[in-house]
Amino acid sequence: MTTAATPAARSSLRTGFSWLLGANVISAGCRWAMASIIAKLGSATLLGEFAIGLAITTPVFFLSSLGLRSVQATDAARRFGRHEYFWLRACTTVVALLLVVGIAAGTGYRGRAFWVITLVGLSKAFEAIGDVTFGFLIQGGRINRVAFSTALKGGFGALALGAALYLTGSLVWGSGAMALAMALVVVLVDLPGLRGDGPSTAASGQAVSARRLLDLALHALPAGIAGGLVALEMNVPRYFLDATWGAAEVGLFSAAIAFVSAGHMIISAVMEAASPRLAELALHGAWSRFARLLGRLSLVAAAVGVAGILGALVAGPWALRQFFSAEFEPFAPQLLTVMVAGAFVYLASVINYALLAMRRMRTSVLFVGLACLVVAAASWALVPAGGGGAAGIALALGYGTHVVLGAGFICATSLRAARTEAGR
Repeated sequence: MTTAATPAARSSLRTGFSWLLGANVISAGCRWAMASIIAKLGSATLLGEFAIGLAITTPVFFLSSLGLRSVQATDAARRFGRHEYFWLRACTTVVALLLVVGIAAGTGYRGRAFWVITLVGLSKAFEAIGDVTFGFLIQGGRINRVAFSTALKGGFGALALGAALYLTGSLVWGSGAMALAMALVVVLVDLPGLRGDGPSTAASGQAVSARRLLDLALHALPAGIAGGLVALEMNVPRYFLDATWGAAEVGLFSAAIAFVSAGHMIISAVMEAASPRLAELALHGAWSRFARLLGRLSLVAAAVGVAGILGALVAGPWALRQFFSAEFEPFAPQLLTVMVAGAFVYLASVINYALLAMRRMRTSVLFVGLACLVVAAASWALVPAGGGGAAGIALALGYGTHVVLGAGFICATSLRAARTEAGR
């Protein structure tokens, strides 16, 4: 059974991509601005401390999110209601924030480092509550609301952090101001979106029950584990850098990763706009169209990766000096290595979204877990002697493994399903 893409569907996909691309470009620019502001007003060490806060909190909140935003956006069968997604996210967010505080205290961080980690975690908690509304909005075609909130969080968060850091010289106050900015956007923009009209679901008229929430949690758990492992995969090198080289080297490496993150936001915009269509094609067994769309999305990811590599070759030292400070310019050779890893990061992101659309969450967990082990092993072997450049090599090895495994599985599965359908 196949399903054809109507002109209206194609137009909707292009419009959704345009909204999310614009918002994600703004958000990526703002995240970049945060790193740049900390580097210019502080130092590589201060940027490293902020990056360590992100490295600790991000995997925890990715795991606790259970991938609910993407799970809901691709829930073509409408198994669960939006209120169930919201209450499950609220519960897991509280647990995640408590876990972050426990990790910060239990791993020996004290004083400024402890409070930066805690306040970055609080900011992530507010983002998590707002994020669960996005799946409902994407599912209902209201991508403009998602785009507006995404851009507003990025801009308001960067402005608040920068203003507080400039006025007080304290990263703790800057992190606290960022958390407050996120809270205001969630309360004033995101939560009102839950009251809008949306697609009906069989579950939307049911009262929230522990059994339904448990069913949803178990259904989404593989996506959450995959998301947590993906975030861990990106951050593992930072743990080794912090332990063996210190916060300053983490700051230098994080400046390079900021360029990768900018490209990743573009890929995320493309994939979030395309994921409902991929899920629909997979649901109806339209594997040839699924493969063609996935191929085009992979070409976009590859093009962004090549652009990043060429940019590092041509203007690496200039970019580090202009966007951060002269302290970062000597890191230009390592930037090239990190951007090569970034190309694999973008392709791995396409693989993750495709597996989610195919409802192959456990397979995704397996591949990400194996890739994470490769990054950890390579970081353990290379980072103590090689620093940030070796951390880039570790990322390239891990994400390269991820891409090879994922692409091979998707191709084999699609071909097998297409042959089975043709034989009927």
